[in-house]
Amino acid sequence: KSGIKQSTGDDITREDFYLLSPHYKIADIMIGLLYLLCFTSGVPSNILSFYFFTRRRFKSMDIPTFLYTLTALNDSLTSILVLNNGITMFRNRDVWLPAFCAAQHILFQMTQRMSVFLVAILSTTRTYSLVFPLRRIKVFSVQVVSVVFWALMTSFFVLPPLLSLVQITYHFEGAYCWAEPIPGKNISHTWDKLDNALDTIGLAFPVVPITVSCIMSTYKILDSRKIKTHLMARRLSTNTMKRCSLASKKFLPQSKRVPSF
Repeated sequence: KSGIKQSTGDDITREDFYLLSPHYKIADIMIGLLYLLCFTSGVPSNILSFYFFTRRRFKSMDIPTFLYTLTALNDSLTSILVLNNGITMFRNRDVWLPAFCAAQHILFQMTQRMSVFLVAILSTTRTYSLVFPLRRIKVFSVQVVSVVFWALMTSFFVLPPLLSLVQITYHFEGAYCWAEPIPGKNISHTWDKLDNALDTIGLAFPVVPITVSCIMSTYKILDSRKIKTHLMARRLSTNTMKRCSLASKKFLPQSKRVPSF
């Protein structure tokens, strides 16, 4: 019906899915509305953010501005991709754009990982600047790392479907497109295991630098506040002593004042 291979599950059909509970259709409408809300609010806001950050020349950007620009562009693409999911939920989970299913799966996987990668890079560079304030990270280095990471992701998600290592199918139970091994091909199942392992590493590994960066940044900020508080206390104590000295000289009787030579 939709022109793309659809998985109907082992124990349930599309017709039986909505017969299990009348609340499923209500839930689909609510989920569809949330998808459309993400689309209508995410696309214009991220495009405005992208325009705001790109007003400066690309080569003269600092690292935070460059990463914010990529984040706005990445989130704009993510917001556009959810439109297909939202309208699909209103169609009783019959995929709205079947020809776009494979591209949506690839792009969504890439934007998801790129988002985590950008947060990791932003956290790491900020922590480095706090710990080593006199050292500077070159923007060009961050740009090269970002391009290399995007190229690796593109190869990782685009080549397997082209080489028939996986097939992208639509699963109406979850209303999403997903890559799965081709039945009867051993190399396909081997790649699927490797893909799951690399997928887990790709999503879990950035959590390590993000967590370490947060801990180091928190320690550095608290330590700097302690030093600042100590200096303010010493300054306040010094000023108080000076004021007390001036007050004692002002109110001391003229006869008891120590003559100055």
